[in-house]
Amino acid sequence: MNSPLPLEQKLSIYNETVSRDTGQYFCNIRPFSMPHTGNKVSLLSCGKVVLENIHDALMGANHFIWIADWQMAFDVELKDRDGPGSKKQLHKVIEHIIKSKPVQVRILLFGSVHDTIPGTYDGLVARKLNSLNKKGYPGSVRVELESPTTSQIDSIDYSHHQKFVVVDGSTGFIGGIDLSYGRWETPEFDVVTDPARFLINDMYNPCMTRLRPKSESDKKVILEHDCAQPYGDALIEEGCQPRMPWQDVHIKIEGPSVLDIHRNFVRRWNAMKTRGLKFGMSLADPALELLDKQWLDKVRAWSVLKAQQVKTGGAAQVQIVRSVSKGHLFWEGVKPDDLLLYSDARLRETWEQCLPAWREHHQDNILNAMVNCIRGADNYVYIETQFFISSFGTWGSKVMASKAGTRIGARVDSAQVGNENNGIKNTIVDALSERIIEHINAKTPFHVYLVVPVHPEGDLNMGATWKQHWLALVTIKHGKNSLINRIRRALEEKKRNPDEWVQYLTVMNMRSHGATVQYARDPQSLDEDFSHEIGRFVVTEQIYIHSKLLIVDDAVAIVGSANINDRSLTGNGDTEIAAVVVDTEDVELRDLGSPTMMVQTRKFARELRRQLWQKHFGFMIESTGEDKSAYFRSTRRATRAGAKVPASLEYPPRLRTTDQRMLSVGKMSWKDVLDKPCSPEVVLAIQTIAAHNAKIYEQVFQHTPRNSLKTFDASTRFYTLPYAPMYEKSPDMPDNVIAAHPPAMQKMTAQEKADFIKRRDAYYQEREDDAGKNVKFHGVVPPALQAQFMTTQLLPHQKEALSEKTYGRLQQLYAGGKVHDVTKAISYLRDNVVGFFVAMPMDWGMETVIDGDPTKHTTVDIASNYDPSSNKQRDQV
Repeated sequence: MNSPLPLEQKLSIYNETVSRDTGQYFCNIRPFSMPHTGNKVSLLSCGKVVLENIHDALMGANHFIWIADWQMAFDVELKDRDGPGSKKQLHKVIEHIIKSKPVQVRILLFGSVHDTIPGTYDGLVARKLNSLNKKGYPGSVRVELESPTTSQIDSIDYSHHQKFVVVDGSTGFIGGIDLSYGRWETPEFDVVTDPARFLINDMYNPCMTRLRPKSESDKKVILEHDCAQPYGDALIEEGCQPRMPWQDVHIKIEGPSVLDIHRNFVRRWNAMKTRGLKFGMSLADPALELLDKQWLDKVRAWSVLKAQQVKTGGAAQVQIVRSVSKGHLFWEGVKPDDLLLYSDARLRETWEQCLPAWREHHQDNILNAMVNCIRGADNYVYIETQFFISSFGTWGSKVMASKAGTRIGARVDSAQVGNENNGIKNTIVDALSERIIEHINAKTPFHVYLVVPVHPEGDLNMGATWKQHWLALVTIKHGKNSLINRIRRALEEKKRNPDEWVQYLTVMNMRSHGATVQYARDPQSLDEDFSHEIGRFVVTEQIYIHSKLLIVDDAVAIVGSANINDRSLTGNGDTEIAAVVVDTEDVELRDLGSPTMMVQTRKFARELRRQLWQKHFGFMIESTGEDKSAYFRSTRRATRAGAKVPASLEYPPRLRTTDQRMLSVGKMSWKDVLDKPCSPEVVLAIQTIAAHNAKIYEQVFQHTPRNSLKTFDASTRFYTLPYAPMYEKSPDMPDNVIAAHPPAMQKMTAQEKADFIKRRDAYYQEREDDAGKNVKFHGVVPPALQAQFMTTQLLPHQKEALSEKTYGRLQQLYAGGKVHDVTKAISYLRDNVVGFFVAMPMDWGMETVIDGDPTKHTTVDIASNYDPSSNKQRDQV
């Protein structure tokens, strides 16, 4: 597939030349665009900074704004979440722009299967934003819903997945972040929800089930700030459920390469018109305008774009690369008029020859560029990806043994599954293993860092969630041709210990923790009653890796929307877009841990990797003590309402990492870790820290994924307690326990209420007696902690709650009358956890039986959240 010279590259690692730079980082097979020099590329440290920068760029628009997202939330807050007054929500920002300036806003969203559950609520967003247009407004907004560009026209399994913003053709944002819920994040990765900062649906955790209905206070927030109604009519319970922190990478580009993101948008938009189909089913809207030269002239943008094509101002060479099917390339046309923006006639003529010649092939630019970068790696490869699924050979058998007895499972062959049932085609594991083996043969230090989620977001009781992770685990470790097994075989051929694969590969997840306080809710309004506390809990959640990132040798970075799997990379699945960035500023020859093989490093890639590690190892936490902590104290909900807090809550959950902490656990200085990513000593230090953190979490929590849990849903079985307030009816509650929703409570006599409380408390006690046993009852209340972090020593107000008269017994008790020892657990975590990396449990869940082809689940790569009230699935990416 790729045309770089592998023999010459192989020779390079045996050469004694002190510096090499292959230059083969870019896509060189049927590219969508060519690399352009003169770009300024800016680092954006976290979701908060991304959304703030996008807000400022939108407000500065003069001609047009293009936005493409897989999912969008019209009410997502872009800036000043903590500020008083009007919220800077997306729909308010867009209306302000089109009301005050002749700016044309065009938005391309994924047209999902349903507008509700399952789905992305794209129809809701389109209706809301399209309704902003008013007579007399100088500007306008239009939202179109796009099916995937797959040649199968399969709107169930595949999706439009590009994520970018373009303003006036001069500023572009590209990466993994949708303008949607959950994406706002800070370097603290706080798991405790501040409902004033995360409005309604932005209280985000699709891994949580048994969610609460909206309260009267929520209704007021929705009305005051014009928010969307709770998706699935349910919200997480901020008092006992963690939010899910979000790790993603997005960049800002200014320069000529922004024109290529513009070209991608207008060609995809115009293809909806020219192909005569919309969503692959109905005729395109006759009123859909073509974003051609005539239209751009009309909005006074063509001349601006023309000037932008030759404008320079930065030191980065950038290539925009895509994944698009050949079916869609046909409708994009053989001679789009955006080619007229090129000032060089020879360049225009060459493109006019290329486009018709290349449209018989799927456009798999991102895969090509990734493989080229990996093939040229001399010191290290760093990957963050939401999904990691590549060719793995075979794994599994028709008969699988388990503690429950013999069950029938599937033997999966990666050569017989995939998008078109003829094999998983992306060659990422091939490229990684080949490059590692070349360094094994050359006896040179080399390392691959792979950072992935501990599982896709969604309910682990559902195959749509864990089948994807099963594929990742088989790709990394368990398959016959998995990445680890290929390395092991290469080591054996060299008469080395196969367990030395850890010298070449590190696989990590990320995790955070915090303390919450849950309050009773009034049975009529469902508002929190801060004078009645239910319980105090220590909670944890994975930091969800949503990045689509590859960095090689501190020299090149690929940032975009494409995960490492076939649906993102081979061109016949999801539409994707990414930027390959090779900086020409601050090019330095550096020793990254291989002193005999120093490499040319470049400012952007170097600073991106260093910034990520500073954040992930906890050096960007804005916390040096309780008075300066950026974390949210859960009792602050009560103090805001003027209520008295009966006892202090251990806080903050963690402090900024220190050099001494790094040295004491990893046995390496922070400077060496940051400066020498491929040094064997640094590799060992990072692996030691990640393993240490995983062990600490296992010592405190029972339910976090770990190798000893043989099935994926085993993690959920530790949730043995139901939701405590009396108005909530558990889906597993027997029929003889009445449903006490608010209307029913209002109609109860005193005796009926007393009878209900008695039956309810007896039911809860039965569940508490079963705590820790293998029962299939999964409530929302956090599981009991490990024994040494549970206590029978209740605080005075907790003892009082045992005989509560207003609501009946409130204090949540676990088996043996115990509660979380919050102070002990948080202190232990704070004193021992170093940053956010944890070692990935690669044997977890591998006794889970896989039925059929795991790549053919209708929601594969779209994890789902179960809504018990509707018995439906909620699709998420």
